[in-house]
Amino acid sequence: MTAGVISEGDVASEFEFNLKRDVYWTMRNDYLRKYLWMTGCYGVRVFFYEAYLDDGAEVQQLLNGDSYYNEVIGNGWGELDIREVDGKLLLQLWASVIAISPVLCNEQDIYSLIWPGDSQPITRKQVRDIRSNKYAYLDDRFLEKYEKNKVFNAVPFKVYNNFSSCPSYKGQWGFRDCKRVGRNIIKVPFYELYRDVPDQEIYHAHQYAVSEKEFIARDSVEEHIVSKVDRLLLQLIELSEKLPELVKAVNGEIILPSQFIEFNRDSYNSEGFKDFPIFQRMAQVAPLDMYQQDFLSRCKTLNEIIVRLKVGTLRKVLR
Repeated sequence: MTAGVISEGDVASEFEFNLKRDVYWTMRNDYLRKYLWMTGCYGVRVFFYEAYLDDGAEVQQLLNGDSYYNEVIGNGWGELDIREVDGKLLLQLWASVIAISPVLCNEQDIYSLIWPGDSQPITRKQVRDIRSNKYAYLDDRFLEKYEKNKVFNAVPFKVYNNFSSCPSYKGQWGFRDCKRVGRNIIKVPFYELYRDVPDQEIYHAHQYAVSEKEFIARDSVEEHIVSKVDRLLLQLIELSEKLPELVKAVNGEIILPSQFIEFNRDSYNSEGFKDFPIFQRMAQVAPLDMYQQDFLSRCKTLNEIIVRLKVGTLRKVLR
């Protein structure tokens, strides 16, 4: 499955015959339509409704002295049934209507895209030239799709004091050289953007593209969320390292940094954020127009980080 996620959903067997919610699957539109086209089938919506009716003259007219009434609606898309059950009149309606026809989606071409700031579509020659200095500038909300879905790896990382966010899918494909610049911009060379990435991911990136002129108009030196979270993590690690030195200087007692907090420098130096899932959540996209619920969720995560400081050891230091 080299083209990314085709379908996903719940595994019914995980519920052990006790369903707490509906089990359903979603499938990418282009793959579903191609399947229907290959099999010559239609996609349909199935509908069922039932309710008890009050006995009245109109209902009795339909029954016409019988104990039930049944009628096929239209050319067979629905069936209406009224009958007496336990002294009550029960109406039931079954219906199925065509929702998807077996018609292929229109073929899209990533080389027909006109990127912000350009007047012409990008060419194959431009994206295949590794020496080209042509860049795409993306609002970092482009990352939300990958950060909120566990099938993707979207953990940011640091290279030579610069941060990159390069989503990938199970080792089958991945973005490259997506550098964070300014508060909420991702800068990526077109050569890397178009290299071995599924077409639908390029279309997704295009939705969040901004022009170079707009990028320049923004504050390109403003600190982004990943840098802020990185500073917080390093400060907590440094605190856990300095407090044992303080204790040792005062009374000679040996206390390990891990007795203050679980975050350690060795893991940070070798894996960055990968060993710290709670900091990965904090480092996710933080748009300027954040919803209140998302802001409160971020505050909750920050509180969860702070309470990781072990109160017992801190009291020991104070004493």
